[in-house]
Amino acid sequence: MKKSNKYIYDLKSILKYLLQETKFKIVCVQQKTNYNTCFKCLYLNYHDILKIHQMLIQMSSPPFQIDFSPTLT
Repeated sequence: MKKSNKYIYDLKSILKYLLQETKFKIVCVQQKTNYNTCFKCLYLNYHDILKIHQMLIQMSSPPFQIDFSPTLT
């Protein structure tokens, strides 16, 4: 049976969902920001980087850390 992809589009809802995740990928794109729950991947629009950065700063202690990878996988 094929697993259907579920997307979350609102930044606040995405961050709320990510509080439950231990590991996920972030890919910067030119499309609309969304989170794919099946692939555990945040497709982040370049224009939303500052917004999500400000939201992360407001979190006292997020349950995840951000690791940067220089290569695309």
